[in-house]
Amino acid sequence: GWQRCAAPASGSGAGCAGTGACAVTLSDADAYVTALFDKKQFTLTAARAGTGTGKVIGNGIDCGSSCSATLVTGTQVSLTATPDAGMVFSGWSGACTGTGACSFTLTANATATATFAPAPAASKYTLSVVKSGSGSVTTVCRYSGGSWSVR
Repeated sequence: GWQRCAAPASGSGAGCAGTGACAVTLSDADAYVTALFDKKQFTLTAARAGTGTGKVIGNGIDCGSSCSATLVTGTQVSLTATPDAGMVFSGWSGACTGTGACSFTLTANATATATFAPAPAASKYTLSVVKSGSGSVTTVCRYSGGSWSVR
């Protein structure tokens, strides 16, 4: 919009306001015209999909379901998907793809959807021991730090 459209303070002239046209009649005095331009704004929407749960965080967004933020054009977007306990992040769709962080420059309205799923159940395996010859077999299995060890 127009901030001021008038002759200098020592002269006379009509001011302009708003976002419409501004006309200045020039005479022998200098004229000053100031125009203000706003950067275009776009909506960034973060959404959650899938059968799991989690959060999407970044650029003023911190939500577990669906939310949005209004940002100026050219903003560098950086969103992170964090699954809740017992869930996994499956990937992005929409404005982002893959399973890493979501990063892009906002130049239009955009939606990034994070998909979450329940973590797969632990696999169970059967260990068969066949004794050959004399002696005995003693096995002690321990699960620690995400892996099995046999003693």
